[in-house]
Amino acid sequence: MHGCGGGSFEPERQENMMASEIKAQVAPENIDMLTRIIEAYNHLGIVSTLDREQGLVIIRGTEDTCPELEKILHHLPFAIKI
Repeated sequence: MHGCGGGSFEPERQENMMASEIKAQVAPENIDMLTRIIEAYNHLGIVSTLDREQGLVIIRGTEDTCPELEKILHHLPFAIKI
């Protein structure tokens, strides 16, 4: 998993990727809670599920919200791999 701007995409996709995309993994049962927590912070980002069974998600925000998103993700009440 990677923090803001990280990822291992094809070169042409990486050029177009926002610097504020965070790929992460949580327990599948925590995807909904993660979404609600991010929404509660005045919509700092949008959580999309990449693979529900594996708990893979991507959180999209803006370059300005990325540092705050990372702080929040490191203080969640459940485990997250970034």
